[in-house]
Amino acid sequence: MVGVLFVQDILGSGPGVQSSRGDSGVCLAANRGGERYLKITAYDHVGLRVTERARSLNFYETLGFRLDKEHSTQTALEIVNECGVRLNLIVNGQCTPQGDNVLMDRPEKWPGYTHAAFIVDSISEILTWATMADIPITEGPVNWGRRVTCFLRDPDSNVLEFNELLSCPEILA
Repeated sequence: MVGVLFVQDILGSGPGVQSSRGDSGVCLAANRGGERYLKITAYDHVGLRVTERARSLNFYETLGFRLDKEHSTQTALEIVNECGVRLNLIVNGQCTPQGDNVLMDRPEKWPGYTHAAFIVDSISEILTWATMADIPITEGPVNWGRRVTCFLRDPDSNVLEFNELLSCPEILA
């Protein structure tokens, strides 16, 4: 059982003790051992560095995203799909001489985000879309027990993972 606390319950109220929810506390949780930690409730967006605005927007539009002009700038294009999933396309990337993804395709393994993972209703639909769009599946599909996944790359070699969640009674129990 996870208990929910607020920063003012631990630190009291005062300067610097605020939350983005507009109240005077930041949501904290405590595990069974009583250890306290910040409670992260969801992702807001994932930022992906890209090189060409039009090409990237076109690609992500085929995945159901649209430009949210109100929350975009010249170099950070916020895109959103009908389910509220948001990405920020950061338009300041430079192509490498090899045209590769420096985090994924080189023998040296540098720290950094390696991929975004999306939940979809059907891996079959992703595979069909990728085939029709002539986009290679770089890995998968693989059944991991609780999900079936496949991976592909966007035009800038950013890795995208797609997950169809499976119904697993033993996991849900």
